[in-house]
Amino acid sequence: MLNRKFHIIILTVLFSCFCTAQGKSGYDTGNIDISGTSNINTFSFHNTIKSHDVNSFIYEADSMRYPGLIHKLSIEVSDFKNDNVTLRKNFLNLLKYPEFPYIYITVIQNQLNQDKPDTEKLSVELTLTGITRKYKINCYVVPLPDGTYTISGKHCIHLKDFGLEPPSKFFGLIKVNNDVYVNFVIRTNRPQNYYNEIQH
Repeated sequence: MLNRKFHIIILTVLFSCFCTAQGKSGYDTGNIDISGTSNINTFSFHNTIKSHDVNSFIYEADSMRYPGLIHKLSIEVSDFKNDNVTLRKNFLNLLKYPEFPYIYITVIQNQLNQDKPDTEKLSVELTLTGITRKYKINCYVVPLPDGTYTISGKHCIHLKDFGLEPPSKFFGLIKVNNDVYVNFVIRTNRPQNYYNEIQH
């Protein structure tokens, strides 16, 4: 009996620690990868998106029959990982960290009346080094039982569009290509208050 009570106490403590950790750091809710190539190799940087990185808002527009969702992501540049320390340092320098410590992504989902997985061309805004570019990206949208969604997409961006010069080393013998791919998978959190489209 005493042994059983001891196990219950241990499980309770572990569960409390787990909940506290989730409250502090947020649960995993997706990931983002930035990859590219040079004239000699490929490279990729990975970042796990946490629940507190994503804010979702319901919005309405006069021209739309159904309300939509706006998903705003704030992703810390320093959280991107790569096993090569030198390569990661070059990546942070390229994105002008810490002058611009965050990458911002806004995904605009037009309608909320979906009840099955679908492919949508969504409006996506990407902000790097303080410069924002808008894209139309084919995204795979999967509704979940709790009213949230997973949204995944991939798009090729150009470094020079963000005022970034593709780096080169050793007198230009090694040069990074201008084309870089952003691949993301996000799980939306529960929508907040209605979002005024005019403010956006």
